Amino acid sequence: MNIHKLIILSGNAGSGKTTIGRHLARLLGHEFVSMGNFSRDHARNHHDMDINQFQDYCKAHPELDRKLDGWFVDDILARYKIGQGLVVDHRLGVHFFPWATSFFLHVSDSVAASRVASRKDETGETIGARNQKMRSRLQAAYSFDFTDPAKYRMIVNTDTLGELDVVEKILGFLASNQPEQPMLRAIQ
Repeated sequence: MNIHKLIILSGNAGSGKTTIGRHLARLLGHEFVSMGNFSRDHARNHHDMDINQFQDYCKAHPELDRKLDGWFVDDILARYKIGQGLVVDHRLGVHFFPWATSFFLHVSDSVAASRVASRKDETGETIGARNQKMRSRLQAAYSFDFTDPAKYRMIVNTDTLGELDVVEKILGFLASNQPEQPMLRAIQ
């Protein structure tokens, strides 16, 4: 199998980015890194907020969004430059790393709601609103629609597929496609 050193997983909340990413990274011998986890930790540790409160805060303070993205992207680049294989859960990953092998994990709001129901900072009612807020905020900040399927090498609908089925589809794609050559895009 061709080993792709930088794999980006994008999608709305509840699409399976973290679950799929962890499993995929383990199978490939890569490290898994999540912008969602990075943001949640920052929100809790520096602002005493849950992710929904923090998203509203970032909308009012877009400079913080850019700082977080910058810190995260710098970390990814540092790891990548030393040859570390990475599976990255980041909605804007394909924006910052257009040369990476990128996948969009699609999920309907109803399935996403059932998946995130166990999170203490999420409810079925908040998931659709959070996804729309995220999309709008990122479009305003970067003029980039992370939900545009044309931006990705492959779209996987996770509504009816189990974790292993999604991982299998991604591994099949990786095995049959050569990695792209690096071409870094600066944070805009």
